[in-house]
Amino acid sequence: MSILKKLYTHDSEKAVKDILHTYEQQHYCIVSFLYFANVMHRRVLEKHRSEIQKDYLQALQNCDYLLPDGIALQLFYRFYSKK
Repeated sequence: MSILKKLYTHDSEKAVKDILHTYEQQHYCIVSFLYFANVMHRRVLEKHRSEIQKDYLQALQNCDYLLPDGIALQLFYRFYSKK
């Protein structure tokens, strides 16, 4: 699964409701913020990755919610999703 498909794309009000609902159900909720600079620095979108890059990607995939943080990632996501 592409990590971009895991990005939470609803508005902030729905995000709060969904996060609280998950917390009520599981008694914990892991929320991660993904920055565009980290996507590029950690080479998250590349197919060939080091063990550290694989571990980072796995941690992102294991979180309950992955929120895009920063305008650069939001713009990149919008462009990428239209391909």
